[in-house]
Amino acid sequence: MRIFTAIITLILIASLALNYFLFRELQGKSSTISYLRNLNAKLQGEVGELRPLKKTSDEEGEREAVVDDICRIRMLPLKHALKFSEMDREELESYIEDEIEEQYPGEKMEHLMRALVRFGFTDKGFDLKEKIVDLYTEQVGGLYDNDTDTLCFIEGAPATGSIARTFLAHEVVHALQDQHLGLDELPLKLKNNDDRVLACVALVEGDATVAMFQFYLSQVNMGTLADLVTATFTDSKEYSDAPDFIKENMMFPYVQGAAFVSDLFADGGWARVNAVYGEPPASTEQIMHPEKYIGARDDPVPVSLPDLEILGWKKLEENVLGEFNTFVLLKLRLDVKDAEEASEGWGGDRFGFYERDGHELLVWLSVWDTDRDAAEFTASFRKFSEEARGLAPDGADADGLDLTWSSENDIFFLGSRGRETLFISGSLGADVPAVRNGFERFKTEEETHETAVSG
Repeated sequence: MRIFTAIITLILIASLALNYFLFRELQGKSSTISYLRNLNAKLQGEVGELRPLKKTSDEEGEREAVVDDICRIRMLPLKHALKFSEMDREELESYIEDEIEEQYPGEKMEHLMRALVRFGFTDKGFDLKEKIVDLYTEQVGGLYDNDTDTLCFIEGAPATGSIARTFLAHEVVHALQDQHLGLDELPLKLKNNDDRVLACVALVEGDATVAMFQFYLSQVNMGTLADLVTATFTDSKEYSDAPDFIKENMMFPYVQGAAFVSDLFADGGWARVNAVYGEPPASTEQIMHPEKYIGARDDPVPVSLPDLEILGWKKLEENVLGEFNTFVLLKLRLDVKDAEEASEGWGGDRFGFYERDGHELLVWLSVWDTDRDAAEFTASFRKFSEEARGLAPDGADADGLDLTWSSENDIFFLGSRGRETLFISGSLGADVPAVRNGFERFKTEEETHETAVSG
């Protein structure tokens, strides 16, 4: 398994490297940075004061000094020496394309993209694969390949200097994780639960980011600050032009992951962090709300979809959106506070994307912590859907629990029953009522035994 930086909504390619845009984004996350700074005293209490980094123009000597210091910070020794190599941008582009194809073979990427359009993440015509390749070809400064125990530097990235040392420290942590904590044992390539994958990536990247910041704080001076400003404001056309949902997913493992690992560290130092690799977080909900992992663990509710193949639908994609991407979706149209409040009661979900006779269909079943949480989400998602599509409901049932919309080409359904919410989006001719009847709690009164679909 190879590891590099590529965290996109539902496109999780087991990526574990650091990009220049990390510092750019973290500038606006003052609360996270303050938290990391407050850990400084506790970290130094465990590992002792770090000596000033040896000033040398010798690239190999500088790397050795960084490796030695980050091993002491992370309190894990190298079991065997690392190898270093260089990769040009053309090789990097090919590398990224290969990783995408491994995780999303054939038409799987296209199917996922069509599902994202149905949700409302983006518009038709957006080329997700092309954007991933362009974005990471531009942004990646280095990567760790645990197949070969090699740290690869990308051509054009600084090989020496404070920023290069800080990036190197981050990558060395990934090597330490690989050698001691079993990265291959984490579900980083799980095919049908990208929310769980994103949570595990946040553990790994948050770990490396906390250690990296301790390394960075140990050597801050005017020169490193100048280098940081230069790296921060380097022009990044691909990143600037990327849709918000991609940016949010790129930064989640680093920013939210660092906050999660900081709480773990405060709970029991690096030993506590190490132990989590044996029982990793199961959802982004646990990353966003560490008390749901550190305290009484709140794992997601398993959600299954009915067999719609009985109705002739061919399943093209099935996955989990999770609390984080539910929040990201709502935030595209709602203000941050409303999106946070509506997504916080998430308990579990699963969506499926289908095709039949030229028609496409998305079904999304979510479970919430309480009936009230489900009702709050349903109201917010209704507002999101109406603003995203510019439509008013065609009608609602007597209790106001079920809503339908239709346009020239599409039909939508949104319903709530107790803690469950169901959203259906299909092209005209998708026979949404029959699909709805496949969900036990959402059957219409007219549903008959012949049209029921077993769950």
